[in-house]
Amino acid sequence: MKSNQHTFELVRLAGGRRVIRISEPAAGLCLEKVMHPSEAIAGQRKALERALERLLKDKCLLAA
Repeated sequence: MKSNQHTFELVRLAGGRRVIRISEPAAGLCLEKVMHPSEAIAGQRKALERALERLLKDKCLLAA
């Protein structure tokens, strides 16, 4: 699933656990997080997206 410039993937592992992966291809960044089954996927996705945005912002500040 793509949102703006980010790509989201929800991966189900062999043991039944799920991992959400968000990547920003232009910056070459990717974050993964094991999902908590008791929490909504949308909320966890948003939190991971905010973390990626902070990393992108920090990367831009370091490059300047």
